[in-house]
Amino acid sequence: MIFVNLQGYEPNKEWLNRANKLTADLIAARNTAERKLIIDNNAALWLELKEAFCAIHRRKCWYSESKNDYSHCHIDHFRPKSNAIDEMGKDQGGYWWLTFNWRNYRYSAPAGNIRKRDYFHVLANKANGPTDSLEDEDILFLDPTDPSDPDKLKFDNEGKVISKSSDITSRNSRQAEYTIKG
Repeated sequence: MIFVNLQGYEPNKEWLNRANKLTADLIAARNTAERKLIIDNNAALWLELKEAFCAIHRRKCWYSESKNDYSHCHIDHFRPKSNAIDEMGKDQGGYWWLTFNWRNYRYSAPAGNIRKRDYFHVLANKANGPTDSLEDEDILFLDPTDPSDPDKLKFDNEGKVISKSSDITSRNSRQAEYTIKG
């Protein structure tokens, strides 16, 4: 995993205005069905950023560092928009209010994104709505936009991604193993 510095890559004002309007619509929606309709009808919005996100690290997946010249890469919602499935397979509730937040997007190779899907375990302080703090969440999945997270992984002599920590009981090792599994 490589560190991805999003500094200086903010979308243009027109895109941000559309995203903010849709986020306000999601917050005003009366129920899950209305929110799903808003998300489904506006999925093209995050795809507008795909080329810009692809260029940030020269076509490399932000999770795997693989170059994907012949793949149709995805824009992944780091915090899943609909469901957040924990280690036991239970839905902890998705992050619908972040659906149109560009800072929640990650450029991902298709296999990694399909495998990750809604896999997102929160150990403590799960944010369940737009007024909850994401900074207080204790998450397991490593984030390529967090400067300290990529350093928790390394490649072995065969090119396999492994935890950098040799202490398998450490938090860094647990996060690395969870991310690799996802």
